Amino acid sequence: MINDAMRGNRIIGMIQPKKNDQNIPVLYNIGCAGKITSFNETEDGRYLIILNGISRFKIIEGFAAQLACRLLGGPVRFHHSKLNFKWSHGGEEIRWHQDIQFWPHTDFSPLTIGVYLEDVTDSMGPMGVLPGSQLGPLYDQYLPDGSWAGAISDTNVEELNLKDIVWLTGPAGSVTVHNCCMVHGSLPNDSDSGRPLLLQTYSRADSYPIAHIGANGVTGPTSGTIIGGSSSQALSIEGRKFVGAPDWSRAGAPTTSAFFGSRQKGN
Repeated sequence: MINDAMRGNRIIGMIQPKKNDQNIPVLYNIGCAGKITSFNETEDGRYLIILNGISRFKIIEGFAAQLACRLLGGPVRFHHSKLNFKWSHGGEEIRWHQDIQFWPHTDFSPLTIGVYLEDVTDSMGPMGVLPGSQLGPLYDQYLPDGSWAGAISDTNVEELNLKDIVWLTGPAGSVTVHNCCMVHGSLPNDSDSGRPLLLQTYSRADSYPIAHIGANGVTGPTSGTIIGGSSSQALSIEGRKFVGAPDWSRAGAPTTSAFFGSRQKGN
């Protein structure tokens, strides 16, 4: 991790372990993203670094989750988080695409909140979004041969009014928000500096990722965590509403009698 950071923009995230008597690693829920300002390697292969803090972050719950709760009007379901680096001197272009095809849900409430960890200018390949496109067509993001492209085809891109693209620049700490259906992408980074962007995706608590499609199922054990309240297990499918069973994915399903509600009359 340190070597990778030193080859790039020197930014890492750190979380301190708590002391406990059980010899089981436990972490504080607050960490810090910062830049390495001093670096030395000892003879025994250890690294001595000084980290200049940029921004605090909270595991799962924090500013981004609170913002998602406000925007979505209640408790939210965490889906995934990632740190997106666009390297300096030609960091690759991200072609125009929509997110919902990567991890479909039972509705279109999922949104992604981004936080710039460095100042981002026009030359750094900032994210560009097409306002209003979240209400438009959902595009096929496969190649003609049936392989996954993860991007809108050139033919469909020609139908987009790219003159309306808004490029999201701003100082470190700036926040971006885009809906899962919004067309977005970015140009190569031609500057001397890397562009780290912390991305966190949430949906409404009554929105569920659909298994066996895209990234759903490989987003980690915290995916699905409810923040800002609890899940009522309520669903609406094809206009019919019902309440589903509890979530047994982590603790395991109950015994047969509890599973099917088998009880003798009068008990």
